[in-house]
Amino acid sequence: MDEFFRPATPEDTEKFQQVKNLVLSGSGNTEGIGTLSEKLTHRLIKNFLTCDTKYHEVGLGNYVADVYDGDHIYEVQTRNFGKLKSKLSTFLDIAPVTVIYPVTVNNELNWIDPESGEIKEKRKSGKHGKASDIFKELVFIRDFMQDPNLDFWVMFFNSADYRLLDGYGRDNKKRASKLDRIPVEYLGDWKISGKYELLEFIPDTLPEEFTAKDFCENSSLNRDMAGKAVSVLNAAGLIEQVGKDGRAYVYRRCG
Repeated sequence: MDEFFRPATPEDTEKFQQVKNLVLSGSGNTEGIGTLSEKLTHRLIKNFLTCDTKYHEVGLGNYVADVYDGDHIYEVQTRNFGKLKSKLSTFLDIAPVTVIYPVTVNNELNWIDPESGEIKEKRKSGKHGKASDIFKELVFIRDFMQDPNLDFWVMFFNSADYRLLDGYGRDNKKRASKLDRIPVEYLGDWKISGKYELLEFIPDTLPEEFTAKDFCENSSLNRDMAGKAVSVLNAAGLIEQVGKDGRAYVYRRCG
């Protein structure tokens, strides 16, 4: 786990379990998963923020905020941050905005018989989410990275995916229907209250001037993610472009 990860407190854990039980009781058993117009992760996090539904889905201008308590706006976004661009242009003029990004650290895949609703197979996924995953989303809203009214809250979960055995191939899993993902355990969080928290991702071993390739080689990020991280850090004003080395842009730390 990332070293700046803040483990959930006992109070956080108890609150999450209470909210999870409340939300799941409204959807029944696994046969109800995926039938809701709103995904369970989204609903659960909104209720974790506040169970008072008068603060949920509040109209502001031409848009609807996931949670707005009169002083602060919260938007839960599991992916596709690009869809937030027009919302943020409106919301940031109204109140401070926190974008909540849920990350699944460990995931259990549950395969369901489409006729009986019975879970036929369970297995652990080999994919493990981490805080740096947010860069693949932040790159779409990098123009907002220096807005003082915008911050981010990365929430870490262990989750369970539910999928139907209605696909192709011998095991009926190829292109099978994905029903829903349910957070089953709240592990903790990382709050990016300002752009300077992102300095955590700049490797100490980088040379004074560096390219995205250098960034990749000195970090745990793959080439694609390193390129997105460099783009976001540049937009945030934490690094700056100072030239080119062939076709590659050259950067250095600001300040």
